[in-house]
Amino acid sequence: MKTLNYITYQTFPASTANSLQTISHLNHFSLKGWTVRLFFPLRERGSTDNVDELNSFYQIDRNIEVNGIKHPYPFGKIKVLEKFMYSISHYLWCRNFIKNGLNLSSQEFYMTRSDWIAYYLAKSGNNVVFEIHNYSRTRNYVLRKISKFENIKLIFLTEELRNSF
Repeated sequence: MKTLNYITYQTFPASTANSLQTISHLNHFSLKGWTVRLFFPLRERGSTDNVDELNSFYQIDRNIEVNGIKHPYPFGKIKVLEKFMYSISHYLWCRNFIKNGLNLSSQEFYMTRSDWIAYYLAKSGNNVVFEIHNYSRTRNYVLRKISKFENIKLIFLTEELRNSF
């Protein structure tokens, strides 16, 4: 059986389009017989990995293992320089979680829409699918660093986006 580990810096539950798309994506993989695990930071007061709450919120009809991960970083707690706090917290959480909090397996697949998660997973030699939804300088930097790895597959939402890199 194939295993998909979806690692994201999103928060759950949330009614944002990206969180709804993520859950729909994971439901689909589970429907196809994959073992599916979701990992995300518990970075906001309302964040939870309580399966009953998430099942109720999203009407999840598949077996998805949900793992909320501790988030001791400033984003969401300090209300100044929020964009900077987001960036630094995102980077630190990803680096720490991939290096210290996740039991990596070369037999499993990893999927993300996070630059830093893609970077650390690819650098560690894992099979990574990286969803690219928009352009950013950070993403451009990360793509240059990981482009030499054969263990990463890129999914661009549009042809125009792919051409921008």
